[in-house]
Formats: sequence, structure tokens, C-alpha cells
Amino acid sequence: MGSWSCVGQSGPDDYVRKVGQETWGFDLVICAAWDERSGRAEHEVPTLLAAGVRSLAPDGPEVLVAGHEAEAVGVLAQQLQPGDFCVVCSFDTPAMRNRLLTTVLG
Repeated sequence: MGSWSCVGQSGPDDYVRKVGQETWGFDLVICAAWDERSGRAEHEVPTLLAAGVRSLAPDGPEVLVAGHEAEAVGVLAQQLQPGDFCVVCSFDTPAMRNRLLTTVLG
């Protein structure tokens, strides 16, 4: 189904784009920001991730840029269908898992 990518905010731009390119096997990639930006603009990292995903050509994954991680949980929950395989990558995995379960299960 999709991936929710999270990458260090202080890595070089090429590294961030490369992380986006590593999503080639997914149908959907949701790129989110987090609050600790290490001097980067708010949407800079999600934009770089999305550029990396889109560089995979027309048959690459669909990309959704979805604000902060907390907002991305809602976007992801709306996209999930029964039987989907979902990968979530976050710096605060336990909190994101709990938010996702709460959002999906109500």
C-alpha cells in the first residue's frame, strides 16, 4: 500500500531525495514533517522526499505531502483499505503506532 517516510532533518538534500527514491515498491508514499527541523524550513524535507519519489518516473508511487506527522496519521488512515500492507517510519514509532491505531480503530 504505502509508506510514511521520515528522515533526519539535517542530512544533505541529495540524501533526503535518495530516501524518497527507496520507496519504488510502494503504491503510495506519504511525506510528513516533524517539529525538530534543525534549521530547515517547515516543508523542506517532505518536499525533498517527494522529489525523490517523483524522480522514479511515471510508474513510481503516488506522493502525498501531509504536513506534520500527527496530520499524516489522519491522511494515512483515510487511505488504508482492508488487506493493505503499510510501513510507517517515524522517529517516535510507539507514539505514531498508537496514534494510527487510535485513528483507524476509533
